[in-house]
Amino acid sequence: MEGKTNTFRTLNAGHPRDVELSPLYKMLDRTYSVYWDIFTKEAWQKAEQEYTAARKKLAILEQ
Repeated sequence: MEGKTNTFRTLNAGHPRDVELSPLYKMLDRTYSVYWDIFTKEAWQKAEQEYTAARKKLAILEQ
């Protein structure tokens, strides 16, 4: 990314948005890990429906 050394942004790889990636050495005194789920378009459509249903259930429980 312009103006940020060793920092990158995904391009059309993230959903609902792309993400910014930066070196671990910039994360002083912090732990961090990333897990990525990889979907085909068809598998994502199914997973998105499941995620949406789960969020709706949680919203009802929170009420």
